[in-house]
Amino acid sequence: MRLDFAADGCLAYSNKRMIGRVGLVDDEDDFIAAEKLGPDAVDPRFDLAAFKTAVLASKRDVKSVLMDQEIVAGVGNIYSDEILFRARINPAACIRQLSPDDIKRLYRSMREVLKTAAARGAGSEQFTERMPKGALLPERKSGGHCPRCGSPLKSFKVGGRTAYCCPRCQNC
Repeated sequence: MRLDFAADGCLAYSNKRMIGRVGLVDDEDDFIAAEKLGPDAVDPRFDLAAFKTAVLASKRDVKSVLMDQEIVAGVGNIYSDEILFRARINPAACIRQLSPDDIKRLYRSMREVLKTAAARGAGSEQFTERMPKGALLPERKSGGHCPRCGSPLKSFKVGGRTAYCCPRCQNC
């Protein structure tokens, strides 16, 4: 789907895996409440204190917490791997066992990764090569290697989703 704006530019939505939807709503706040969406991961009002409150209420692994749209809206599977890679956190680690410094790095990485992806036009699974040099996403595949240390990436299931991480950099 593509919406062309009268002034300039457009908004495009591609849904190859058919897991999303587009619709019109009368009230944004009513929609967010009905869908039980948490705060937007890049909303300027969603500061570190709010992030800590949201994520530390869970007892699950950090990857599942990041992808839970009721806790934080806007983080999907592949970007959770990139966020955790940048923060040097094991995707299977329990969120409550992370140190305060880990939580701070996780928050900063989340915002940086998502803002960079949006600015560079990198989609959920398209154009990941648009991410900056050193990003995990272009290597996130069978036979991929860590862009930091060169180690073969490890893939495994976390919360029913495939996770990719570096055994050396993320201790996974």
